[in-house]
Amino acid sequence: GIGLVVGIIALIGWLIASIYIVNEGERGVVLRFGRYLETTLPGPHLRLFPIDRVEIVNLEQRRFREIGYRSGAGGGRQPAIRSVPKEALMLTQDENIVDVRLAVQYQISDPRAYLFNVLDPEGVLVHVVESAAREAIGKSTMDFVLTEGRSNVVADIKTLTQRILDNYG
Repeated sequence: GIGLVVGIIALIGWLIASIYIVNEGERGVVLRFGRYLETTLPGPHLRLFPIDRVEIVNLEQRRFREIGYRSGAGGGRQPAIRSVPKEALMLTQDENIVDVRLAVQYQISDPRAYLFNVLDPEGVLVHVVESAAREAIGKSTMDFVLTEGRSNVVADIKTLTQRILDNYG
């Protein structure tokens, strides 16, 4: 009798531990023994606990990354902005140095690729945007970058960054 009760309680506990819920705008990436099994849509799902593990990835969240600067809490009304020269200083075609600060917004489109194609997705994003910016700035003169060509440079950076990230998957 007691063995049956303990077995039923264990079965109920296992069942509760095996249920997971994916919220709207998210995807669940199911891993069996650490290897990709499937991507699940929003709603309740069942996994084989403890064999399966689920990584929840928010696809609707707009992520934000600062390149060339970091904003933080300042003492006054305005937040303190700290420059990061390693990321911000770039050489133009006419051999002038410009301080470029970018704010990148992005969304994840493929949760499997986000989790498995690169080791550090945000680090890769920073390096790719930095590289694309250096290429776009390096092909332009300082006057063009600082005046009428600003929007062209931004468009070039966006296009080149997306192309590189698509190649990385």
